[in-house]
Amino acid sequence: MSTDVPDIEYIKPEAPPFDFPAFRGQRFEALVPDTLDLADSAARAVHVMTENPGPETDYEPYWSVNFVPVPFMSCDFVSASITPKFQEAVCLDRIMSGSEQNLHVDRRWMELTLRRQGPHGLIYTPTKGRPWAMRFKPGHYASSDEIAADNGQWLCPFSNGQLLRTMSLYAARDGGSLWPRVVREVADGMIELGVDAGEYAYYWPGPFYARRDHPRDVRPVYQYHMVEMSQISLGLTVAHRQVDYEPALDFAGKLIEFQRRTFFRPDGTHVTSQPGAIKSHVHGHARGLHSMADYAMLRDDHELLEFVARSYAWTRSAMDPLTGFTPNIIPSPPWTEPVIPGEMDPGRHSSFVNMDEYNGCEVAGLTDMIAIALWLTEAGVMDGWDDVDRWTRNMLCGSQLRQIDWVDQLPGMIGHVLDAERGDMIAKGGIQLMPGQTTDRVMERNLGAWPTGAAPNDFCHDESGDFGYGLVHGDTATAGRVLYYIWRRMLTCDGGHLRVNLLLNRASKWADVDSFIPFQGRVEIWVRQPVRLSVRLAEWTNPRDVRVTVNGEDRDAPVQQRYAEIGDVRPDDHVVMTFPIAETHDVVHIEKKRYALIRRGNDVVSIHPRGRYYPFYQRDHDRTDEPRYRRVSRFVAEDEVVW
Repeated sequence: MSTDVPDIEYIKPEAPPFDFPAFRGQRFEALVPDTLDLADSAARAVHVMTENPGPETDYEPYWSVNFVPVPFMSCDFVSASITPKFQEAVCLDRIMSGSEQNLHVDRRWMELTLRRQGPHGLIYTPTKGRPWAMRFKPGHYASSDEIAADNGQWLCPFSNGQLLRTMSLYAARDGGSLWPRVVREVADGMIELGVDAGEYAYYWPGPFYARRDHPRDVRPVYQYHMVEMSQISLGLTVAHRQVDYEPALDFAGKLIEFQRRTFFRPDGTHVTSQPGAIKSHVHGHARGLHSMADYAMLRDDHELLEFVARSYAWTRSAMDPLTGFTPNIIPSPPWTEPVIPGEMDPGRHSSFVNMDEYNGCEVAGLTDMIAIALWLTEAGVMDGWDDVDRWTRNMLCGSQLRQIDWVDQLPGMIGHVLDAERGDMIAKGGIQLMPGQTTDRVMERNLGAWPTGAAPNDFCHDESGDFGYGLVHGDTATAGRVLYYIWRRMLTCDGGHLRVNLLLNRASKWADVDSFIPFQGRVEIWVRQPVRLSVRLAEWTNPRDVRVTVNGEDRDAPVQQRYAEIGDVRPDDHVVMTFPIAETHDVVHIEKKRYALIRRGNDVVSIHPRGRYYPFYQRDHDRTDEPRYRRVSRFVAEDEVVW
């Protein structure tokens, strides 16, 4: 495999000096129950997101991974928008896990972000030196001629929106003046780039390619992917939250108003901006709801929060609430004349008009729904902890790629051999690779990834041809990010009051939590700081059956709003909470098929029919009352970023 760095023409020849703060914290060895630990999932996510890219693409991710006829992965026009997603998720997952794997990749990403900042403060994506960048889908995004007219520098609002989040995270960790300044400059550029119609705003001609030289009153161009502007509104709200920049929040509100009028009905149902569309993309809409929830909390907008809650409930009705299976595209009201007049792009996507098409689980949509549940819970609009618990334990963490020996058994696999000249594994009989593609150690480099179209019981499926035998890394990036959302909120401490909101393994500066679920209904808390302790009971736990001891002595712990109020505890106290756990049997129907589940607590420990290739929920080892243990290296970050 070539390791030569390509000659990519970034808009700046050099980056200004910048700091690369270390991920500091306390590390210690511990013997813990062998149950779900989000820090472990995060370390695996760091592996895939820093091993997948290589110097041959200047660490731009290979966003598309195909398993057949031989594992190979590709860069194309989308890859540049995946890079900032990886940047954000990797940084967050390092805070969780303390992983120091491939730190040089993070540094290079930061350098190239600064080298891509050009006129009007915006971030530009070069195409010269990136031959894969021009693999556009005709009619859906910008043409190669349009990009060439811009001197090979692609101005993508979508990427700038994601980069606002990434750079805001750098600002939160750095403490200096560079990143806050860059965030404000990009926000100003995005505000100027948009079409401001007073009450609402949008980008022309669309969220993936925009031009500055548009008439002030140009009408929106409706495209089926226009809903992706939710990436931009969320970036602007995060920018305000982290660097206190009111213009970013103001403009986010205008983008959100456009989204609400265009892509949602008043009852919260979704619509797709394509003639004849009768289905909608969960990820694009749910990310919009996440941005609305973030904006509403910053503005104290209760009406908008209630709207988000209605739409969350409607979207949830299309999911499987026990496992978290989230179809990529779901039935929705038909597209009608838009509330805001505009033009119609000729591009069409057959998935939005085909009611019979199979839809696998898009993890990205699931992660948006988890984020919405967390935000609405924090806002006091709903109690979403049980949704978060079920979906995290099952489809989110249960679908992460942890083994690769099964891939050779997929249909269409023809085997592979080592090409000594290239240093790559290639298919027997040869495979034609284009620039930006590789067959080098594909499966090893993608360990820790998440699926794109998983079946309810398997990483892969046979329902939609080759798409069922591979993945795209937008799902990996969003999963890596939502791990941090969940992990940071599992334990919250405010004014000396520590709340344990999810009963999962977690080390922290306040206390360490060891969860024996699903082996036993048992949680042990090792106290580090003096706090008042409250522990939330899952929905399947009867408060009357809960017993609490502190240092071996019974402690009365009255339950209020699902929280067992344990009271004051001191450093070195050992708190043990026990309660019965039993198996339940459920029958669910997902994508017109029947599945029988066995759950222990909220963990799905068996599903029938069993998956064929990389089956999920084969957890017979969890169906015993005797826990397994493992010795781990725990990490407690010196500083957790509020994110």
